[in-house]
Amino acid sequence: MHPPSMLRTVCLAALVAVAACESATDTPAREGRFTFSWGGKQFEGNAQAEVYGDSLYLRGSSPGGAMSPLEVSVTVADFQGPGEYALGPAAGVMRYILGGDVITGTYSIPPAETGTLVVTAVSGETVTGRVEFDADAHAGSAPAGTRARFQGEFQAKLVRPRP
Repeated sequence: MHPPSMLRTVCLAALVAVAACESATDTPAREGRFTFSWGGKQFEGNAQAEVYGDSLYLRGSSPGGAMSPLEVSVTVADFQGPGEYALGPAAGVMRYILGGDVITGTYSIPPAETGTLVVTAVSGETVTGRVEFDADAHAGSAPAGTRARFQGEFQAKLVRPRP
């Protein structure tokens, strides 16, 4: 094999390896699944939930991984387990991420409006449910327009940090 064709073979093998990693759908054991629509488009990604005191923090990202371009966070105070919870202003936030750590656009529930979080089950270390809210763009770019709707279902590992 001549050096130029060897280089092409190595480059092709590297591209195949990168494509295989990017198309993997396995979710690490510490994360769950979040399927949602945002601005009329469908997404699937990872979900995580944590309880600190009596507050529930739910996070999702799509696609999963450190370089996620979309991230949703939902916060509920006075979390009591399964049930329906109203999400007040800024309790539902959608962010566009660039390079894993730069926020390029932010949407949130506007003042005087609410969204809904329905927790359908809490079983051991798993929480499941659905969430929906309308959000207005208020910082950075607005790739989904000035207002967009978030609707999603999740199954997440529930983490309760030790005091």
